[in-house]
Amino acid sequence: MPAVKFKTSSSFRLAGFFAILLVVSAGIILYLISLANDASLAESDIEEIRDIINALGISIIILLSIVLAVAYFVSVYVVDLINTISHTADGIMQSGDLSQRIPVRHERDDLSKLAKVLNKMFDRIEESVEGVRQVSDNIAHDLRTPITRLRTKLEKFDGTENQKEKLIKEADTIITMFNSLLRIARIESGKEKAKFKKLDLKLLLEDVVEFYEPLAEKKKQKLELSISKAEIKGDRNLLFQAFANLLDNAIKFTPANGEINISLRRSADGFTVKIADSGVGIAKQDREKVFNRFYRTESSRNTEGHGLGLSMVKAIIDYHNGKISLKDNKPGLLVSLRLQN
Repeated sequence: MPAVKFKTSSSFRLAGFFAILLVVSAGIILYLISLANDASLAESDIEEIRDIINALGISIIILLSIVLAVAYFVSVYVVDLINTISHTADGIMQSGDLSQRIPVRHERDDLSKLAKVLNKMFDRIEESVEGVRQVSDNIAHDLRTPITRLRTKLEKFDGTENQKEKLIKEADTIITMFNSLLRIARIESGKEKAKFKKLDLKLLLEDVVEFYEPLAEKKKQKLELSISKAEIKGDRNLLFQAFANLLDNAIKFTPANGEINISLRRSADGFTVKIADSGVGIAKQDREKVFNRFYRTESSRNTEGHGLGLSMVKAIIDYHNGKISLKDNKPGLLVSLRLQN
């Protein structure tokens, strides 16, 4: 695609034209004033010059008003369009929704042409990302079937029971990884969308905690709940999965006799869920990276997992138009989730 050449817009050309007229008129007035002060001129000539000066003065006031009006219009229009471009770009960065586009009102000015070029760039980026995602999904889908068959054959393996269990466990890990990849892809693409239903977030969190209590008790960890009743619209199964992944991580990376606190509070535009542990935490430079697929921090490389848990959590929270942030709990990690009503 050939590069777009930007030209000066008609509004700027008009403002420039009036500005030149102002300068020329001011020069003429100064010249006429110098003539009016010439003592050698007749009184009638001086009066005529004064009339011309008055007429030009009124013209300058009119021209100045027009220039100011055009300048105001141009500045408001430019700032509004720049804010629109900035808001759209920020929305794409925050939500990861590459389908957003900058509204283009017309193509008569440079900024509208720039917006059109940026939209074409977003189209190409979306196509590229979707292509990579599609290839990833296809690979995960195509490999899941043969690995499932391999697991079935391993159950009939004639080796020792211990060898058989290890091989089946490895196959299960790979199958779980592919299932997680496919589920993240379905959530991100909207294919897993169902009608949201009203649900009690308090009951949901209590169910998650009840499910993981035996695991926490095994490590002699203290689970503390501070939650209030909260109703939101959402997908209960997906939210259960998200909170389960977070609590599982908290238990996994918190040492024996540690503490894990779960709180639920109403915020300005919805509810905030916080899960705080006293574990190893996550370094500041890794807090954004851990949401990437397969990313694992140095402290987690020796533990079970495949680096997809937090990717799925973020996909689920984004799907519910929520926000997730990670902070230092001193010691440990504080996960904060904001969900809308």
